[in-house]
Amino acid sequence: MKNIMLVLNQVWNYLFDFQFCLAPLWKGRSRGIYSNENQIYQKIRYITLITLILFAISCSLDRTNPLDPMVSSKQAPGEVSNITVETTPNNTIVITWGSLPNVNGYYIYRSQSYNGLYELIKKEENYLVTSYEDTDVDIPGNFYWYKMSAYILVDGEELEGYRSEPISW
Repeated sequence: MKNIMLVLNQVWNYLFDFQFCLAPLWKGRSRGIYSNENQIYQKIRYITLITLILFAISCSLDRTNPLDPMVSSKQAPGEVSNITVETTPNNTIVITWGSLPNVNGYYIYRSQSYNGLYELIKKEENYLVTSYEDTDVDIPGNFYWYKMSAYILVDGEELEGYRSEPISW
């Protein structure tokens, strides 16, 4: 901690000296003409010191991000690809996709427009399954768009990868 404070003090002095060197350029006048300039510089100095202290504290905090390479070798799942969407004669929509390695399952989302709100319609917990039949549709009157993503389990929590681009039949 003592080393951090020494470095902060050196950075602090450098920044304080630097701001006085640039002050005439910032304001277009010489240093010390107005009496309130010293108060402004003092406030800037305190703000800079507080910022440096907060930065030093944040750098010393424990890393808890499960995707941080300094903490874990886990990586978010890749984007699901090779997605196809087909309709069937019995008013169902069949969605198929290519499986991804090292995932725990997939999420399937549906919307009635390309840029609409996508709701989760299926959480496929078996990573070996690569198709889903959407039977809760009204094909003659509606048009549906689908997105997919894969997830992995990290410390008991589901970590979702990127969602695919919208696809329809």
